[in-house]
Amino acid sequence: MNLPFHIDPWHRLLDDVGVLGPILALLILAGDALLTSVLHTELKKSLRLSSSLAWFYLVISGARCLAPQGESEIDRLFKLLSAVALALAVAQTAFVLVADFVLGRNGKRPLRPMIRYSLLGVTFLVASLIGLRAGGVTTFGVLASGAVVVGGIGAAVAEVLRQVGAGVLVQYARPFEVGDIVHVQSFERRGRVLATSWRTTTLRSNDGVDHLVPNNEFVTKTVTNYGHGERSFRRDVDFDATYDAPPELVKQAVLEAIRDVEGIEPEPASMVIVSAFRDSGVAYQFRYWTRRGEDFELVDADVRARLWYAFARSGLAFPFPTRTLHLAPTRDAVVDQDARVRMLQRCELFAPLSEEAVADIALHGHEHLYAAGEVIVRAGDPGRSMHVILDGEAIVTSADDRRELFRLGAGQFFGEMSLVTGAARTATVLTAGATRTFVLDEPSFRATLSRHPEVAEALSDILATRQTELAAKLEARSPDDDRRKETRSVMLERLKSLFGLRIDRPPEEGGK
Repeated sequence: MNLPFHIDPWHRLLDDVGVLGPILALLILAGDALLTSVLHTELKKSLRLSSSLAWFYLVISGARCLAPQGESEIDRLFKLLSAVALALAVAQTAFVLVADFVLGRNGKRPLRPMIRYSLLGVTFLVASLIGLRAGGVTTFGVLASGAVVVGGIGAAVAEVLRQVGAGVLVQYARPFEVGDIVHVQSFERRGRVLATSWRTTTLRSNDGVDHLVPNNEFVTKTVTNYGHGERSFRRDVDFDATYDAPPELVKQAVLEAIRDVEGIEPEPASMVIVSAFRDSGVAYQFRYWTRRGEDFELVDADVRARLWYAFARSGLAFPFPTRTLHLAPTRDAVVDQDARVRMLQRCELFAPLSEEAVADIALHGHEHLYAAGEVIVRAGDPGRSMHVILDGEAIVTSADDRRELFRLGAGQFFGEMSLVTGAARTATVLTAGATRTFVLDEPSFRATLSRHPEVAEALSDILATRQTELAAKLEARSPDDDRRKETRSVMLERLKSLFGLRIDRPPEEGGK
């Protein structure tokens, strides 16, 4: 049968379509089938596009082989579409093989979405240009036209493009991870990184507000990364002391007060350094390490509060421009002394004494102030003093597991065993809130016993009771009255021996 047009499929395949194209398309289909059997489930979807493009190329090429000989607009269009489809199929398969299978370790360590899509876009752009060139289109004209269009669009959305480019750099450089606490120089707050998109990074500050920070801020400004608690960093707290305070005394008082502040890491060890000499005093700097990147201001605040209490207990002072006048004791000082005497009279230890004896004790002791949660005495530390609680509450804990044994309120006392025997502290005592104590040290106690020997009998009876009750708590049994009497006698004899006392009354309860 004679057709009005000439068809020569073999000639079209050899001279126009080309044998290499169909072979390459078949290889892509075979390669996609092989990769599908070994690829991660999420990556198999990426090969559907390349397989579809390869099939599209084969269908268009087959249609062209059966089409009449000669150039036409439809034939040129089909030639262009088949060339672009084949180039994109090759590019997609190569991208999945290199970027996802090799670099991404078959889905175990995938590239970040922003980086992957950026690389895929560049790959498709290059493949499209190659396909257009193979299809007979002059790529220079396409590039020139595209440059004009992109330039016009870029001028209108230049800021958005900068942010997108910065987002790509952030994703590639990875200056932070999701969960890190970061601070940008131009951003007044720190925040925890929640997510990063093409344009912005979402930070949640410690006030619970989410902030969308443009990505170009992370590229053009200084960024501080505190991590997410896996590493510690150093903080410095500045303070001043007067010139009459020896630096070693300041360092000892501060380090002792800061030992139990929550948030301070034990290693590297905290330190106090002399940083400068000022007009009004000596400048110090307390250096500590913490992992609290999100709220280290709270740790700083606790450190400053402990500094105040440490200075108050040690008789230190913060310098400031002023004139100091030394005046005679005012009526307020007398009132304070009377209030201290009344408080000590409520104490079980001093209740049997005369008001004159209690006033003498109040005159020779001194007061200490403590913050909430601060350790007053620590198990195992040496000590030659006792404390009477004037205000607040103290918690007595066991030396081994810090288990709470009991609590002491206003008028109660502790540390008497170390005062009497010089033995190490047997329990740790810390404050439940802001607490004020009256401290009686060994020299003052010796002077008190020499003037008021009756204190020894009252103290020996109370010491025996306290020791018996404490031993019963630790051993989980009921107090033994016989053991208490025996302990009382031993305590009284020890007091007489240590302080050279002569007591004619027999050491029995009630004077019997």
